Amino acid sequence: MQKRGSKRAVLLIVCLLALLVALLGRTVRDEMRQQKANRALITALESADAHAVHTLLDQGADPDSFETPKRDVSLGRFLLDRLRGMNGAHTGTPALVLAVTEVRSPHQDNAGYARGVAIVKALLDHGAHIDIKDAQGVGLINLAVESNYDSQILRLLLQHHGNIALHGGKDPSALLNQKSPVNRRTPLLSAAAWGSPEEIDLLLSAGAKVDLPYDQGQTALMAAVEKGRPENIACLLKYHAGVLLKDRVGNTALSLARANRAGNVVTSFNHEVDDDFWPNIVQMLEKQSSFRGGDGSR
Repeated sequence: MQKRGSKRAVLLIVCLLALLVALLGRTVRDEMRQQKANRALITALESADAHAVHTLLDQGADPDSFETPKRDVSLGRFLLDRLRGMNGAHTGTPALVLAVTEVRSPHQDNAGYARGVAIVKALLDHGAHIDIKDAQGVGLINLAVESNYDSQILRLLLQHHGNIALHGGKDPSALLNQKSPVNRRTPLLSAAAWGSPEEIDLLLSAGAKVDLPYDQGQTALMAAVEKGRPENIACLLKYHAGVLLKDRVGNTALSLARANRAGNVVTSFNHEVDDDFWPNIVQMLEKQSSFRGGDGSR
């Protein structure tokens, strides 16, 4: 009787072990299939194959895939990774960062640009998170603004930034005011200097802070004045940007404009300056601040 009970116990243990191995094997196979799909997605992104990206996402590829070195998946490695607590940790470039940074200039390849926009939209529509960064720690919205092509990519990101669940419960508005660790500029400051009024309007409408300063105290309005961007200046003034806020050395947007008027300064954005260019900018700023005197008095 005892012998028969022992055999049953052994048989039960063997069955449980077999079941466990089968479950682990299935998990490894599923992970291998997922990794294969994710790698195929990264390859499609790198070749700007919008159709393949759509297909792979529809088939279950992870929109938050990472560009990582290829490594074979085995039962032993799977178990070792779990014991180490890795649990599929990623350290490569996120798919959405790849998609945004690889978009071609519409001025050089309009069809390629359209494919890039379609790829970004597909990733976002399938739930890709936008609270991600590149290898240097630059946020996605900063990257979109600094690409300086047009506002389509930025518009797509901002349409999703408020309704996609962010990792760690972060405040979505924080993404709009995030300073790049590379140049310490916010997306708005970059847009004011090098972007378009539409980009500025998109950022401010989404909740960007109009007067959040650069490390040296420079605001977006000051950046637009320094670069000679009258349309950007007008857009910032529409959102009540501070005309008389001071940077660390005491400059204001108005004083910078007056200095540029006095020197008839030419920048890469106003290389065809006429006699009215800087006076018109000064007039815009003076009207906003209701100051008329050259020393800033009423």
